[in-house]
Amino acid sequence: MADPLIISIADVVLAVNPRGRAVSSDSDPVYDRFRASPVSSPADQIRVDVTPQPVPAAEIARCQPVFDSQQSWSLWRDGPDRLLVMQPPSFAEPLWTARLNAEFTRVEIGCRAVAPTARVQPFYPVRYPLDQLLLMHYLAGHAGFIIHAAGIVIAGRGYVFPGRSGAGKTTLTRQLATRSDWLPLSDDRVIVRELNGEFRVYSTPWPGEAGLAVNRGVPLGGMFFLQQAAADGIRDLAPAAALAQLLPVATIPWYDEALLGPVLSVCDRLMTAVPAAQISFRPTREIAHVLDAHLQNRS
Repeated sequence: MADPLIISIADVVLAVNPRGRAVSSDSDPVYDRFRASPVSSPADQIRVDVTPQPVPAAEIARCQPVFDSQQSWSLWRDGPDRLLVMQPPSFAEPLWTARLNAEFTRVEIGCRAVAPTARVQPFYPVRYPLDQLLLMHYLAGHAGFIIHAAGIVIAGRGYVFPGRSGAGKTTLTRQLATRSDWLPLSDDRVIVRELNGEFRVYSTPWPGEAGLAVNRGVPLGGMFFLQQAAADGIRDLAPAAALAQLLPVATIPWYDEALLGPVLSVCDRLMTAVPAAQISFRPTREIAHVLDAHLQNRS
């Protein structure tokens, strides 16, 4: 029996309990930063049990379809449970399945002990996209969500820079990271949670091109929506305008009505409570000075 694997992302503990030899022993430098020691009774925990075989395709076909990514994964209902299925188009059977209970606190992953082809690596459960899908569903019911955004810590507070793919998240992070007193959280995805009446931002093990990811969570100080432009500048946004820019870059289970209402309420409260602005920038270090001046004027 393999030892349990404890991963903590945004103060959510994923306690992975391998059964048999289904789990790869491969390590990942980024995920290693998110390993944690066992906690007797964490406030937020997802128990992940690993079994040697995924749910067969014939059994999945008897479930109720909920969502199909049209790429590699799909979501199904099986009574009170939800069933995540990873089945790339070239596979006749699922590569892995994940059965989630109604509260998203327990998951049973069925995965192949031996990869069906040489080009597929042995399965390691706490990896993208499965861990992100698990957290997306769990956080929706626990006042949080994932954002496609860069993040940086300035004077103990976190600032988030949302943007779609190609908006310049990695470029901006590299520019801001030239300041030795500013700590990059991530250059691609962060998590925002509302805990005890305070919004906090967390790094994730899903970095972008720069590979920037540290395991840290801090109070959220503000949001700056990215726009590449011919000149640097920052323009404050009203809450409604900021919310309209936030929703397209938030990872939210739009297909689940029960989860959608609570997470949209969190987004609305966030944009009311936290200052938001549009940040226009060029690929130069000057934007760090512009941002610094903006924050100094706000304080």
